[in-house]
Amino acid sequence: MLHLILAVFSCLCGYGISAAPVPKQQPKPTLYFPTVPGAKKVLRDAEGNEHTSVVTAVKQKPGERVWIVTVGGLDAKGKIAVTDTWEVSEKGLFSLDEDSEQKPIRRCSMKLPALAGEKWDPNLGADPESDIRYVTLKPRRIKVPAGEFEAIGVEHWHGDEVFGTCWYAAGVGLVKSEIGSGDDAVTWMELKSFTPGKE
Repeated sequence: MLHLILAVFSCLCGYGISAAPVPKQQPKPTLYFPTVPGAKKVLRDAEGNEHTSVVTAVKQKPGERVWIVTVGGLDAKGKIAVTDTWEVSEKGLFSLDEDSEQKPIRRCSMKLPALAGEKWDPNLGADPESDIRYVTLKPRRIKVPAGEFEAIGVEHWHGDEVFGTCWYAAGVGLVKSEIGSGDDAVTWMELKSFTPGKE
C-alpha cells in the first residue's frame, strides 16, 4: 500500500515524469548573402577582369536574426585592399557606409521577403531629391560560369529608365549584374566561382 501511495505522490509532484520536449530551434533564415567567415567569391567583369572578395568577419546582433558581415576585396597580391560592411537579415540586404562626417549610411540593395513588383527607395529617404528607385523581379534561373542559380532580380531605375539589374542567390549574394534592360541588357558582372565558408 505504501508503495502505491509513493508512486501516486511521485506522479503528482512530477517525479518520474519524463522531461518536457526541448523546443525546436527556429529554422535558419534564407539569407541572400554569405554569413560565414572565409566565404570567397570571384566575379568577372565585361572586360574579363576578376574581382575577388572574402568574408572576413561576421557578428550577429544580440537577440536578433541580423548579421553584420565584413567583406574584404583582394588586390592582385591577395591582400585586402578595400572592405565593405553589410547588414544581412530576413528583411533584406543593406550596405553600411560612412559619409565624410562619419555618420553611418544604410542603403537597401534588396528587400525581403521578395515581392515581384515592389518598389522602394534604396537610400531609405536619406536623399529626398533622388529619383532612383529599385524594383523586385520574379525569381528565375540565372546561368553564370559558377553554375546555375535560382536568383531574385532587383531592377535599378533612374527616373523613367532602367539602368541595370542585379541578381541575388540565396547564401551567395550577387551572381550577375546587367546594364540596360530586356533584350538590350548587357552583362556587366557575373559569378565565376564561389567557395562557402566553413562553419
